[in-house]
Amino acid sequence: MCTAFREIREDGIKIGKDQGIKLGRDQGIKLGRNQGIKLGRDQGIKLGRDQGIKLGRDQGIKLGRDQGIKLGEERVNQLIQCLIRDCRMEEIERAVSDKAYQQELFLKYGI
Repeated sequence: MCTAFREIREDGIKIGKDQGIKLGRDQGIKLGRNQGIKLGRDQGIKLGRDQGIKLGRDQGIKLGRDQGIKLGEERVNQLIQCLIRDCRMEEIERAVSDKAYQQELFLKYGI
């Protein structure tokens, strides 16, 4: 093989190798970026879901507590109305301070 041909061949190999390295690097960067985006998106979705669940749970607890308080107030008011209607005024104070007695009266009046 003549020297000139060998040099041209070696230059071609070097040029091809350099182009291959650049192409491989560009493809690797693109692939890595896409994988990073997917991983970041998945992490973001999980974090957002976890935050949403916590927020929803906190809101649900508050709503449930508020509804429970309202229902409890309504029950006590109904009991007091029943006791007033039946002229049992002296029992109102006991019903408010004695929870066991209050429960008995709830059952008695079907509240």
